[in-house]
Amino acid sequence: MKAPTHSVFGIFFALMVLSLFGITLSLHWSVLLIALIGAILPDIDNMKSRAGSVFLIISKPLERKFGHRTITHSLLGWLLATLLFAIFIVIIFLLVRCLLSAVTSQGKMLFDCRLTTADCGLLLRWIAAFSLGYISHLILDMFKPRGVQLFWPDPTRDVIFKNARFKLESGSRAEIIIFIILFFFMLLTFF
Repeated sequence: MKAPTHSVFGIFFALMVLSLFGITLSLHWSVLLIALIGAILPDIDNMKSRAGSVFLIISKPLERKFGHRTITHSLLGWLLATLLFAIFIVIIFLLVRCLLSAVTSQGKMLFDCRLTTADCGLLLRWIAAFSLGYISHLILDMFKPRGVQLFWPDPTRDVIFKNARFKLESGSRAEIIIFIILFFFMLLTFF
């Protein structure tokens, strides 16, 4: 699948799952952006992809060592990416929070780095949106002829449809139709 299809499905999937769990503030623009990032990140193992071309320093060794749709398209890759994202986003959030809350008292800098309940809620929504966006990518790629190595390092490729007639090729007319349908459903989630 192409990046736009992964992006639209990632946002749609994240919004649907978050709304099923009653998360009312899930339509915040930052949640949508992070779901989009999660949806295109698994292709960091391909130097020609959007994610791979941006992070060439990571994609080049990943593609050479593991190949495309292996470790980054597995459940292990999903868990590792979610964990790394969670650590990264919490550290960045705390650093920004501390720097923005610097207060001077008698010539000394005091930092208030405490997280509020609202902060924790936003962080959890970001982590959930990233994780859901990421897993949505794996789901879509399982419709492709090669599938993904969901249980990597097991070399078995997992595909949704065994019948070749139902498998999707990147950039095909079927993908364009699926993109339009997903885009329509994504727009419906905003209402």
